[in-house]
Amino acid sequence: EKQLLERMIATQLFLARATPADRTVGNEIAAKFMADTKRQSSSEEAFKRQLVALGLTVPQFERQVVDQAIVKAVIDRELKTQEAVSQEDVKKFYEQNPKFFQQPEQVKVAQIQFNTRDLSPAQVDRKKADAKKALERANAGEDFSKLVKEYSEDEPSKPQNGQFTIARGQLPIEFESAAFSLKPNQISDLIQTQYGYHIIKLIEKIPPQTAELSKVQDRIRDTLLQQAVQKRLPEFVENLKKEAGVQITNNH
Repeated sequence: EKQLLERMIATQLFLARATPADRTVGNEIAAKFMADTKRQSSSEEAFKRQLVALGLTVPQFERQVVDQAIVKAVIDRELKTQEAVSQEDVKKFYEQNPKFFQQPEQVKVAQIQFNTRDLSPAQVDRKKADAKKALERANAGEDFSKLVKEYSEDEPSKPQNGQFTIARGQLPIEFESAAFSLKPNQISDLIQTQYGYHIIKLIEKIPPQTAELSKVQDRIRDTLLQQAVQKRLPEFVENLKKEAGVQITNNH
């Protein structure tokens, strides 16, 4: 109860210090988080059921997300901008924590996706027929990127000719099993997942490797900044409580 009360007080103190810019940043972060969270649920109803299990309504959850995003924006402005992390600090962390920067085996693929979620059985059958036609054309040697533009319904990858890079554990097992078993330039059979039908072409296999410092230094710097902020946060909150005249009385 004491920890919950302290958290509620700190949240209100930070919200009181929020500038219009903090609120703008917080609302943008919250909107993205909500969109991503809903996208990960199988449906809107499933999303609502998850919240009910937590004792929350959608508006209550959205309010909490927005408040915490604004609090983060305030903390970043008040504390994070006051900290400095040198390149030497970054390099030292990189050298002392090599396991953090090990990249697993990856594959770069191109795909043609036919979405079947929320479709009737007849509509699914038509999608499958279209997918088979596209597969026949791909196996006959037609340009794969051309087929992506004509058929694919995966909007994030379509502008990149259907190409993206994945490691294991990121996509449905049916998709990954096929992708990692292919040879470069080989085209898969028709693959079915919860999202629909897929035709996969392997572009490149990327062996396990250690990420270069130049590619992870921004992430390291942000980690070190967050660590510094967390050290200063308790004292900062106590000062805010004193400034606001907060008093906690024990009525028990």
